Order: sequence, then structure tokens, then C-alpha cells
Amino acid sequence: MFRGDRQEEGGEEFSRALVAHASVERAIGVLLAVHGVSPAAGFEVLCEVAQRTGVQLRSVAEMLVACALGQPLPQPLDEELNAAVRRRTRADAADRHG
Repeated sequence: MFRGDRQEEGGEEFSRALVAHASVERAIGVLLAVHGVSPAAGFEVLCEVAQRTGVQLRSVAEMLVACALGQPLPQPLDEELNAAVRRRTRADAADRHG
């Protein structure tokens, strides 16, 4: 592998990482707007859904944003997302009340 090939490969990897980050940030915004969770809780919800469903974090984020724009969310993902939001909001409420 030539040095230029490695740099090009690294640049592509960086670009994919930026796109994934932007997708996750948009999905966190959806969770804030729809469910009123904090940004940290939104990220935790996304990670939990990805882990429990075996779907990559970026894909979960992209599907959630698409759902906010009118596309249906696959049922297993929808169920897990709602359960994760409920768990997170209960935990946040318990933290606030001591």
C-alpha cells in the first residue's frame, strides 16, 4: 500500500465518521423535540437501541430521523426505542427527585 492510498483511505474513514456523527446529532435532536430528553439521555437511548437490536448506531439514527420525516420505523426498532425512552425518562425523574 502506498502512502497516498493510506491517506485517501483515512480521508474516506474521516468523512464517514463525520456523516455518522451528524446523523446521531440529528437523531438526538428528534428525541429532544419529541420526548423531551436531554442530549446525554438521547445519546444513551440511541446507544441502547443499537445494542439491544444489533443495528449500528448510525443506522438507528438515520431511521429515527427518517421517521421524523414521515417514514415508518421498523416495529422492533420502534418498540425498543419507546422502551428505552421510558427507561431513560424514569431514571431522569428519579435523579431529579433524589
